[in-house]
Formats: sequence, structure tokens, C-alpha cells
Amino acid sequence: MLDEPFAGLDSVVRDQLVQTLLQRVEGATVVISSHDLHDLESFVSHVGYLDRGCLCFSEEISFLVERFREVEVTLGATPRMPVDWPKNWICRESSSAVVHFIETRFDSESTPTEINRRFVGSRNVSFTPMSLRAIFTAVARSSSGTA
Repeated sequence: MLDEPFAGLDSVVRDQLVQTLLQRVEGATVVISSHDLHDLESFVSHVGYLDRGCLCFSEEISFLVERFREVEVTLGATPRMPVDWPKNWICRESSSAVVHFIETRFDSESTPTEINRRFVGSRNVSFTPMSLRAIFTAVARSSSGTA
């Protein structure tokens, strides 16, 4: 178990530490607790998120980054917000004719259908993949009530 193993390390030593870990852990599990998510994203296989002592999720990083998308919906007029927002749409914001939110259960078929159903007359919808840091920030904002 490693707690903030990259704190205070320069990039060369950081890379050496990662390479050493990867060479020596075959067949073992290494648990790393860190706020430096950019470094972890390049080599971890699984991630978990703890909030106030509760494990909110734990899954393969590839599945996590596939299911989170930043969504931008452009409408023809000032958006009417849906009354019944799905629970998996977090960090909602709107301005003029644009609505932004994070889809936590992205599916290339059902998500666009659901958006078109809730935002009739949308002109454009974009889905942007998110980094691990962006995902964790959105989840933290959502769970703290600032989303």
C-alpha cells in the first residue's frame, strides 16, 4: 500500500518509480492512494473512489472512462430544463441556449435517444471523453452538493 508515492518527486524519479513498480508487481496487487491522478491514469488497471469512508465505486479504469462523458446540448432558444433529470446526469449547468452536464452511464445508443427525448429541438449534441482527474472532480462536486 502506497500513500501519495509521487508527492515531491521530479518527473524523472517519478517515471523510475512507476517502472520499478510495474516490473516488480506481476501477480500482485498494489494499492495507491493519491490525489495526483494524471500519473495514475497512465498505468493503473483499476480505480476506486472513497467518499467519507464509503467506497462509491471500484472498477477497471477502461470501463470508468468509457461510461463518463461531458455532454453539451445546444438548443434553438433558452433551454427549458427537464423536471425529472436522470440521476446519472450530474454537474448540470446552463446558459442562454446551451446545457452542460456529465453523463455517468454513457451509452452510444441510449444516451443520445434520452437527450433528444428530454431536449426536443436540440440543434447539436456533443459527447467528450473525460480524463480520470475530470471524472473524479465531477464525482466529488456531485457528492458534495456543489454540482
